[in-house]
Amino acid sequence: MAHVLLFCAGDVSPKVIDRLITKSQSHSPSFNCWTLIRGPSQAVKDEETPVPVESFSTGFKGASIDSLAGFVTSRIPEPVGLLTPYTFAVLDERSERDDTVLLVHQVTSYPDKDPEDTNPDPSTAKKEWKQWRVTFVSGQWVVSVLEEGDDLLTESFDDSLFSVDADGVLHVRRIEGS
Repeated sequence: MAHVLLFCAGDVSPKVIDRLITKSQSHSPSFNCWTLIRGPSQAVKDEETPVPVESFSTGFKGASIDSLAGFVTSRIPEPVGLLTPYTFAVLDERSERDDTVLLVHQVTSYPDKDPEDTNPDPSTAKKEWKQWRVTFVSGQWVVSVLEEGDDLLTESFDDSLFSVDADGVLHVRRIEGS
């Protein structure tokens, strides 16, 4: 399990943050993986955010994914305890409406790698941030899949496990029963 930084890129009420934390732990195994970052000057610590969350003004309103990714990689260049620099989460105005969170994960690939090479040259690595909008209920489970290095979401999307609805929301059939 990992802790991921959680940002509010819009006006998000504390009740929405509480719903994310609570709903994402509604299945087994459950784990509070969310580390709420309220503003750029906040110290980044390897700790979960307890509920209820008190009201605050976000210091990340309107922040782009690229700027949040830059914040994450500058503040935690390497894993610290359970805190990961490879995945973060974003709540926005849409989260208020449909109980979804945007998960952003850094994927590393080696486009010129020989398939038989088990030790690719790190200098040839291509890193990019991929995004998935997921339901609050599935959020923690998807974080654990991404952090385990599982290719279920990044390379070999298995539609017997997942579905994406017309609004672009990823649903985990095992968690949501859909």
